[in-house]
Amino acid sequence: PLTATISNDTSFCEGGTAQLTAGGGTIFSWSTGEPTASITINPTISTTYTVSVSSAICPADTATVLVTVNPTPAIDSINATPNPIVQGNSAVLNLVGTGAYTYNWSTGDTTIPITVTPDDTTTYWVTVTNSQGCSHDTSITVYVTIYGNIVYLPNVFSPVDGNGDNQTLQVFGSN
Repeated sequence: PLTATISNDTSFCEGGTAQLTAGGGTIFSWSTGEPTASITINPTISTTYTVSVSSAICPADTATVLVTVNPTPAIDSINATPNPIVQGNSAVLNLVGTGAYTYNWSTGDTTIPITVTPDDTTTYWVTVTNSQGCSHDTSITVYVTIYGNIVYLPNVFSPVDGNGDNQTLQVFGSN
């Protein structure tokens, strides 16, 4: 008699693929309808797969395997407060999500939130990983201005001044 077997990954991260390989015979019939020894799968939920294995002279035997799809940690939002910042000041980077076990920022930090003080506009990456080893990454850009937003609003003017600079009341500033 034949003994049907299934090998390879039986657990992987959401969005991934896995290959299942059957053995123990020469004729294969998977529950997916595929007639080959190996199949590539990418289920979105945990799924049970069955293969029927036979040969020209032996009766069929079946094997079943449960393939577990592990969730990817969710990142609902990432923010920098404040953003933009004036050069020399700091921003706090934080993220909101579920399922994260570890955090790995492009700065080398491994916690949330973190504080950054970039000299120039900089994009920061974070990878979050759950206890099953599934990961998700995202980024945020912290914009840096050289000067703060400065607005001048004169409260007096002289329309009789001959140089023309004071003949209209204007708001002006930088950035």
